Amino acid sequence: MKGTEIQTLRSDALTLSPGAFKLQSVIFADPPYSQSLQAWETLASRLRQWISPDGLLAWETESRSDLPLLEGWSLDSVRDYGRVRFHLLRPRE
Repeated sequence: MKGTEIQTLRSDALTLSPGAFKLQSVIFADPPYSQSLQAWETLASRLRQWISPDGLLAWETESRSDLPLLEGWSLDSVRDYGRVRFHLLRPRE
């Protein structure tokens, strides 16, 4: 695809600076299930700085977990696949 750049990063997002990324179209987050809710509460505002206004955040949890909707985010959909749940979120003003 012309004009498409894919960057993968296998790292602890908690160690990245707020300015580490700008205008990302898609962000996929797969934190350890036992830390997923705490990581969401810690990273939600930082992720908001990284994502483009029309971007999509896919946050993975175990299927029985729900994410609280935090400021700056709207829930697009939730999808369960076996023991995994994807929370698909979009930035909101």
